[in-house]
Amino acid sequence: MSETLQILLDLGSSVDLATAAALVVGLVLGILIGVLPGMGPVLGVALAIPFTFNMPPVPSIALLIGIYQGGNYGGAITATVLGIPGTPMAAATLLDAHPMALKGKASEAVTLASVSSFFGTSFSAIALILVAPTLAEFALRFGPAETFLLALLGLTAIASLGEGSTVKGLVAGLFGLTVATIGNDPITGLMRFNFGLTELAGGISLVPMLMGIFAVSELLIQIERPVRAWQSSERIGVKFRMFRTLWSRFLGHTRASAIGVTIGTIPAVGGVASSFLAYKLAKDFSNHPETFGKGEPDGVIASEAANSATTGGAMIPMLALGIPGDPVVAIMMGGLLIQGLTPGPTLFFTNVEVLTGIFAAFLVGAVLLLPIGLASIPIFLRVLRTPFPTLLAGVLVLSIIGTFLVQQYIVDLWQLWLFGVIGYAMRKTGFSVAAATIGFVLGPVLEVNLRRTTIIADGDFTGYILSRPIALTILILVALALVFPLVQTAILNRGKRI
Repeated sequence: MSETLQILLDLGSSVDLATAAALVVGLVLGILIGVLPGMGPVLGVALAIPFTFNMPPVPSIALLIGIYQGGNYGGAITATVLGIPGTPMAAATLLDAHPMALKGKASEAVTLASVSSFFGTSFSAIALILVAPTLAEFALRFGPAETFLLALLGLTAIASLGEGSTVKGLVAGLFGLTVATIGNDPITGLMRFNFGLTELAGGISLVPMLMGIFAVSELLIQIERPVRAWQSSERIGVKFRMFRTLWSRFLGHTRASAIGVTIGTIPAVGGVASSFLAYKLAKDFSNHPETFGKGEPDGVIASEAANSATTGGAMIPMLALGIPGDPVVAIMMGGLLIQGLTPGPTLFFTNVEVLTGIFAAFLVGAVLLLPIGLASIPIFLRVLRTPFPTLLAGVLVLSIIGTFLVQQYIVDLWQLWLFGVIGYAMRKTGFSVAAATIGFVLGPVLEVNLRRTTIIADGDFTGYILSRPIALTILILVALALVFPLVQTAILNRGKRI
């Protein structure tokens, strides 16, 4: 009991005024990005990365956490009132939230989504605080061989990010790995693949790469897909009676949140899968499954609690092992690297204050999500009436300014446009920009530890790996992770032929 109290006191003392302000700003911006159809937390976090460059570590990560949490929730508003999921994670929410709105219960649906998101995010915050330190303590036993295989395990996630094609996911990840090799060799210091440009001596900059491949490419895609504005005159407010579901449907909230956290810890699966799985189980365990898809509150609870809980679950492997759980967390990992912090087990012992601040920010963000989300609903409904081209122009201006302010190099702007075009081409042809990002972020970790392991093994690389139980276990997991998407694709193709 005393240890729990001490943890709470440490967390409370870690949230200063700057961190709290960053959280609030992040939540508001995240909800705004989530409300806008086609945007989402991936774009929001990518846009914010440049502006965290000169911020202290904890407030900078708090800003990104707020955008992540708010962005996951914001999509439910658009799914309810427009019938268009503002984010992919809200696709399952739409199944029952929009029918509720069509029945004149839009206020109930939006309030219920807010309450469920609050529950799921809070649940995942507790899981993050309890599970991540234990996992990191175990990971301290890892040497270069285990770290190399762990990074390789993280890279296997790209196989499932190819929009139906395992090969495309692997190719996109290989592209990210290749880009990561540009610049100085980490072991010898020799220059490589810099095309004779001294500006690339330090490699491709993280910010232009992220901003280009996510923000600029997304803008180009959105230009092709104009979205209709919301014209309804219905007044939407807060229905406080929906708060009763926190205890009247506690089991449903808890089951969906547990699914979200579990799925979140599995790299590259994410909130879409967790929300649909939770929705299916809620329907299976329901006494009235026929009401699902027709405005059933349990469907909204399942989807929103699950996709919100995925946020904390995805951060567990990123902080404890250095493996991003989803594309948003991969970008957040880049934000930590910009601050000079390397995610992984050593972070729990070399930067305890920063880590405690991150935990506290996530927990406080979960608590603030409910009041800020409910209070901001009328504001963001007005945003939906804003001409979409105006919003896109604003995002483009932020992308350019944010990229240039980090280092004030013109070459960064050229990188922004280059990766924007590359990202656009990848999206149009079904190659995952998320897979490329994961490859780019994990590439240096993979390379350095592979070469260190080779040196330590002294010519017997295979024997050295097989002689280490933890390394061998991770290697088996890598093999299973590579085989599973291939088997899954084969089963799906067989089913289509039948």
